[in-house]
Amino acid sequence: MTTQRWLQLATALTALLLVFMIAIAWRSAVEEQRRASDIGARTQATMERIEARANALENEAGR
Repeated sequence: MTTQRWLQLATALTALLLVFMIAIAWRSAVEEQRRASDIGARTQATMERIEARANALENEAGR
């Protein structure tokens, strides 16, 4: 094989590796975003339960 062929092969392999790494990074970012959204939703639900319980305790104390 000529030097030019080796360079073309190396370029193709590098491009393939770059695409693979971008796909992995993208997938990881999407997964992190999903987890963050899930945590935010659970936090919001917990805060609402705490507030509801606090309101109930205030109402009971006021009677």
